[in-house]
Amino acid sequence: MGVSIFDRNSYRLCDPSVAVADGGRTDMLRLIKAVINYRNTKGKELQRQDDGSYTTAEILGFKIDGPDCEFENMCGQRPFITVIDDIHTEYGKLRKKLDIIGRSLTDLPIIINGDRKRLRNIHSGSNVIYSYGIENQYSRFKAYDISWLDYGSRFSVDCGGGEYRLTVPFRGRNGIYGALAAFAVGYLYGIDPRITAGIIENRS
Repeated sequence: MGVSIFDRNSYRLCDPSVAVADGGRTDMLRLIKAVINYRNTKGKELQRQDDGSYTTAEILGFKIDGPDCEFENMCGQRPFITVIDDIHTEYGKLRKKLDIIGRSLTDLPIIINGDRKRLRNIHSGSNVIYSYGIENQYSRFKAYDISWLDYGSRFSVDCGGGEYRLTVPFRGRNGIYGALAAFAVGYLYGIDPRITAGIIENRS
């Protein structure tokens, strides 16, 4: 997976929303929402220098298997970060949605689960792909040194510039994937990874 670095203080690439595919994963949605809430509060203090405008981020949910026309219409309304942690969708439908993202959301980031084999080699036009995972060594956000506890799990996150140790009250790989997805969203919003780690621990 290629990784592009851009000005993390600029919200141009990710204002105003985050779209989560098949948002039935409550842990992931709760953690991403906590990160967005922090960004919204902090964003009011860090208004853009060019015109002073500020746009509130929110979570949009979409079904990968939903009608293409509805999905394309949603893409055309606003830019967003797209988070995809998909395990069931037929590949052709997934490919179609990524093609729509590539046409409608040029240069905008897509966050994927790098452990899902069908997602690993996905490319979508000029979109920047960020991946998270446990097994895939090429993931941009990696969880390792995992300890399963009676009350949850403890693990380290490598985000390519530092190591952050987290303890969360849920067990299982899906819980860790949710934390990694939220970590990636925080990174793209320019939030200090130490703060993101604290948000995840306090809100999980």
